[in-house]
Amino acid sequence: MIWRLFHFIVRRSSEKGWRQVLAQEGLPGEQREVIVGLLIPAGINVIAFMNNTIWLESGGMPQLHGQDGVTPTLSAREFTHTMDRPRGYPIWFLAAFPDVASWVSNVVARANLYHEEKASILLEDMHSRLSQLSPAELDAASERIGIRHARILVDWYRQTTNKRLECSA
Repeated sequence: MIWRLFHFIVRRSSEKGWRQVLAQEGLPGEQREVIVGLLIPAGINVIAFMNNTIWLESGGMPQLHGQDGVTPTLSAREFTHTMDRPRGYPIWFLAAFPDVASWVSNVVARANLYHEEKASILLEDMHSRLSQLSPAELDAASERIGIRHARILVDWYRQTTNKRLECSA
């Protein structure tokens, strides 16, 4: 719900980039923190982010909400329906880092469900990296990840896979 204002601002400013979005009046502090603390440093393309956000919030039917021409990234399409989305990821994370969310979920499933050794090693590495978070941050992450937690997951994905982020500019 809080991202609705953000959608309006992004649609008006998408060609001008994140700096113009940040210059808009009325941008809630939480979104400002996400943009400055994570999206800009990760090089997330504002248009890709906007398209994914609209796609996810509309359940894959943006035209029903007056949003024609919305093209999500491939990984974001995996999360069209809410029951297909991994738990604990806010919309902004799924919109900006759908490839990371998909990859992390895949590693966790391969380690926990199929007991694959390589996936288990990766999962241990992730837990080791997440130990940098304070107990309060880890406790909050059980419900929904925050910026530091997200940054750790994104960095882990980049370093482990050597892939470019799907939504990077």
